[in-house]
Amino acid sequence: LVSWFSGTPNDPGLRLTTHSGKKLDVITGKGAKSPFILTKKGQGILVWEESQVVNGQDQFVIGYKKIDAQGRVSAPTFITSQGSATNPTAAWSDQGVVIAFEEKVGDQPSTVQIEKIIL
Repeated sequence: LVSWFSGTPNDPGLRLTTHSGKKLDVITGKGAKSPFILTKKGQGILVWEESQVVNGQDQFVIGYKKIDAQGRVSAPTFITSQGSATNPTAAWSDQGVVIAFEEKVGDQPSTVQIEKIIL
C-alpha cells in the first residue's frame, strides 16, 4: 500500500493505492495529512491526522481505516482524545495495532497517547 497527499483541484486529499497504482481510497478530510501505513499478511491499516471542529474549536484528530486482503477499505474511525492529536505512528501487536500520537490539551505540555486497535 502507498499513500500521499495530492492537491489536485478535482480530487484533493490523501490517496491510498496498491503498489501497482490501483486507487483504493481518497481521504478528503480538512487538512488530512501525515499518513502512516502498516501492512501484514494481506491486511493493512492507514492512520492519519486531520483538522475537525470539536466542541466548537478546530483541533487535529487521528483517524484510521482498515484495509482487507481484497483491497476493501473500511469507513473511517476517529480516536477520541482530550485535546489536539498529531504525529500518529503505529506498530503491530499480538492482537492488532497500537497507534501512538501526541496530544496537546490547553497550555499543558504535549503527552504521548496510545490507542489499541483489534483487527
